[in-house]
Amino acid sequence: MATQVPTQEDLTPTIGPIPLAAFIAMCFFAPFLVSFTIWLFYKYTIKRCKDRKRMEEEAETKGPEADLSRDVEMQVAGFVQAPAPAKTKIRKEEVW
Repeated sequence: MATQVPTQEDLTPTIGPIPLAAFIAMCFFAPFLVSFTIWLFYKYTIKRCKDRKRMEEEAETKGPEADLSRDVEMQVAGFVQAPAPAKTKIRKEEVW
């Protein structure tokens, strides 16, 4: 019996044990996956702890007046950013 020698068309290109198509996809998406995982870890562990400590320090240094001024600032910002009331098309408004 004759053994068949694989031809160039029969062989799929590989990088080590990994097929070339999978290697290319891995090169594209692996950096994103690694950086996204590090970002999630930072956001939900390190940053959360820092923010909590900062908020506790602000609450200790400021009294109840700070909460009131923060509420007033939020109301003013809401009024400033609110859209202008729409003019009605049913009746014309007279300008004096």
